[in-house]
Amino acid sequence: MAAALATVAACGSDFTGQVAPDGAVPDAAHRGDTGPFGGPVFDAAVVCPSIGTLFDHFDDLAGWTEFRDPDSSACTVAIESGQLALASAAATNECGIASNGCRDMSDRALMIDAVSPGDDGLPSPFLRLRLAGGGSLEMRVVEGPDLELLRDGQQVAAASFDPEAQRLWRIMHTAVADRVDFQTAPAETTEWTTLGSAEVAAEEMIEVEVLVGLAGAAAPGDAVTFDELLGVDF
Repeated sequence: MAAALATVAACGSDFTGQVAPDGAVPDAAHRGDTGPFGGPVFDAAVVCPSIGTLFDHFDDLAGWTEFRDPDSSACTVAIESGQLALASAAATNECGIASNGCRDMSDRALMIDAVSPGDDGLPSPFLRLRLAGGGSLEMRVVEGPDLELLRDGQQVAAASFDPEAQRLWRIMHTAVADRVDFQTAPAETTEWTTLGSAEVAAEEMIEVEVLVGLAGAAAPGDAVTFDELLGVDF
């Protein structure tokens, strides 16, 4: 997988940061209230570093905060062999990790290696961005299995999911077009396929939070894994 990302690895550096207490909301104090989809309300006084500074091999969870919904969920969030491993449990709505601090993703992209996302959408693995102003963008595998693309919780598009052909996921913003493209590619390539797009203004992308997780209860121990996560400056 390192070879697949080698062409863009120079755009980022290892993401480090103080780990917030488990269950805390990262940077809540300077972000203010959250919007209707859980994202931060835009604060013009906040200057976020580029998403290009976010580069994580998942050797540990430094720079991330675990989340569980409900808090009592026995969902497992762990690092195993240099990968993020998430295992669902009974009564799990969602669980995973959220970035500590905001990132500016205007005219930039974020990609992740969905190494083992499961083959049936149960549980449902996702990559989500919480946007300034309270919106969200998301790629997730659902029953079918299909790869569903969401804007503010509403489906933008969906495609039959092929875990090999769509192993790499990317969300890319183009400011001049006020557009986000949802893209996939097989491992060991940089040939991206756009599966759908959504209208997203630049001001919504300058203060985002990143979440990687799974949704839905499944058989005990039913796990998904993600590998390298990389922010890209163009």
